[in-house]
Amino acid sequence: MSARDGGPDLLTVDPECGGSYVGSMSTPQQVSGGTGADGCAEARVAVDARCEESHAATQAHELVVERVRELKRDLVAARHRRDEAVAADDPDMRAAEKAAARDTYKLARTAAETEEEGREAMAAWAKALDRINRTATLRRREVAKAEAAVTTLERVLASSEREEQTARLHADQAEAACMDARVRLAACEEDAQAPAATTATVFEPHGGTGGHAAVLHALRRAQGRSRDRRLVHG
Repeated sequence: MSARDGGPDLLTVDPECGGSYVGSMSTPQQVSGGTGADGCAEARVAVDARCEESHAATQAHELVVERVRELKRDLVAARHRRDEAVAADDPDMRAAEKAAARDTYKLARTAAETEEEGREAMAAWAKALDRINRTATLRRREVAKAEAAVTTLERVLASSEREEQTARLHADQAEAACMDARVRLAACEEDAQAPAATTATVFEPHGGTGGHAAVLHALRRAQGRSRDRRLVHG
């Protein structure tokens, strides 16, 4: 075996000069394409880390999106309650109620035959006005409460929409980082699986006696004389 190649030794004798040459034929070997299987370990770790971050960022964004949807539904309902409260606190309706109570009092006053009946008519009118005023106060409170609810929800919604935009940007960046890590891993694995290069068959001279050219020349001459002898002797 050759000490350098580990291939089988070939002995060639030059019939004319008697010099001997020992050559070794190298066996084809797989040559790595530049990055072995272990060379992609760091890229795989990067894929796991970046894509896990992308998954977490996507989930966080989805939670914020759902919160924004809920706030929008709540805001629609709050605006509806505010509109109802405003409609119930209609001053024209309140004025009409007071006018009706006054007319009722006038009719009762006119129909009263005694002072007692007149006082009762006036008391009934006062109670009607008190009821109308107290109802108006409660309705104004409902309007104020509904307005405050709408204002609060609008402020929270605006803040949540900004948060959603930030979360979406972060999720997009994390997804891009994940994709970039996957591309790098794919390139690494493709490089590791590149076609193998093989070493050529080489005959080396024994003891440095003449070089490759001398060995090949001696082989050709020996083969030519052998062919001539076969022709002569049949």
